[in-house]
Amino acid sequence: MNADRSEATKKFEASPIHRTITVQIVSIVLAVAVTCIVLINTLPTSYLNNLVPLTIATGLSILFYLAIKYQRAVSKLIDETGLRCDHCGKSTIARPDHIQCRTVPTMNESTCYNCRQKL
Repeated sequence: MNADRSEATKKFEASPIHRTITVQIVSIVLAVAVTCIVLINTLPTSYLNNLVPLTIATGLSILFYLAIKYQRAVSKLIDETGLRCDHCGKSTIARPDHIQCRTVPTMNESTCYNCRQKL
């Protein structure tokens, strides 16, 4: 069971979706920042009162869309690799899209990350 779990964990960590979402988020943030700077330097204040908040709101909505897309992709990947706990139904490893401040079991242990149930 530990060999299968370590293979599934390696497959999860090697997935390109983590790298892809990071590139997409950084690109959106930089694009919004550059667009706001260009708008501020080129347009009069009367236009900026509407365009800068609209640009920021558009960037935030795109970021929310990417977050939802990433969460669905991670859930699908966890299901495909078999890293879902039979006891609690949650992920047996720390999900990168869920931030929790607690210790993570070592890779050698075969315990669920959420309910600490032996797998």
